Amino acid sequence: TTLFRSLCDKIFGREHFITNLIWRKKAGGANDSNDIAVEHEYILAYRKKKNGIHKIPLDAKTIASYKYEDEKLKTHSKYKIKDLNDPSLSDSSGLHFDITCLDGSILKANEHQWKCNKKTFEKRLSDNRIIFKKVKNKWKVYYKIYLNEQRGKLNYDTKGKLIPRGRNLSSILYNVALNKDGSTDIKKLFNGEKPFSYPKPVRLLKTLIQSASKPGDIVLDFFAGSGTTAQAVL
Repeated sequence: TTLFRSLCDKIFGREHFITNLIWRKKAGGANDSNDIAVEHEYILAYRKKKNGIHKIPLDAKTIASYKYEDEKLKTHSKYKIKDLNDPSLSDSSGLHFDITCLDGSILKANEHQWKCNKKTFEKRLSDNRIIFKKVKNKWKVYYKIYLNEQRGKLNYDTKGKLIPRGRNLSSILYNVALNKDGSTDIKKLFNGEKPFSYPKPVRLLKTLIQSASKPGDIVLDFFAGSGTTAQAVL
């Protein structure tokens, strides 16, 4: 890894280095090793411009967690709810205030620590972003988080098209794909045969390409090998 890092620093410039991604390529296998089972590889990431990293699409499990609908469905998509009370936050006087529930009962300031101040709460309440629920005969307050919002706002591109919410690429690629997935991918293309050794999984390359490009960009694969990068781009 040190040798490759040194070579890449000379080619791309040390100042353009972002981080060393860790890819978990193998699940288990400790009993097959005489010493330590190596389950990971490294991926060196460089960029020439500061805006060279993009959000990657949300996974299906995350999208499925947004399961409620309201009048904002067409623009904001579905939403999930989170408890507005969070005593684990750093204490602040601005996070303690009375909230009046639907039946007129009051959730007292000294018994709750809300995730926002009173002004933000009232703004959310007027915009139908607050939900009151009775849990075990006690009132609880929740706030809505919409799928299409990023930091509470809808973002549009220069053409007025809504930009879907994504997530940052993690430096540890844990549940992306395994080495065996690469073999499965290649066998699907060659009727069960495996004409290339150690082909990388399509899902791994797709994830990396999504984080480093946008529609219309050109992706260069300087050493084609099994063609996984081309397949991932397609």
